[in-house]
Formats: sequence, structure tokens, C-alpha cells
Amino acid sequence: MNRQVKLSKGRTVSEIIAARIVQEAKILLKLTNWHIAEISFALGFVEPSHFNLFFKKHANTSPTDYRKVI
Repeated sequence: MNRQVKLSKGRTVSEIIAARIVQEAKILLKLTNWHIAEISFALGFVEPSHFNLFFKKHANTSPTDYRKVI
């Protein structure tokens, strides 16, 4: 399945899922005043630190810095 998705979309399933999670995180950071921990739990992360690392990896900034800029 992963091979077929990569052929048709140009990205792996994992990359598509990660992009969607980052998109949802950006929306929540922009439109809510939830703490970063609340957002991380809402997106299925067990530890807020895992969410922070994930967000930094995919958005090239921390969730806190992203929120400050917007």
C-alpha cells in the first residue's frame, strides 16, 4: 500500500499523516488558547515533549515560537 501511495501522491503514508498532524497543530495553535500540552494530547501524543520534537522536525520551529509569530 505504501508503495502505491508513494507512486500516486509522491509521498509516503507516514509523510502524509505527519503533514496532516502538523496542519491540525497549526490550526489549534492559531485558533485556540490551549496550552501546548493540551494540543499535544488532543493530537494523540502521550508526552508534550514528543509533540514538541515532532513539530520542530516538521515545521522547523517550536510550537511556542510558531504561536508567537502568528
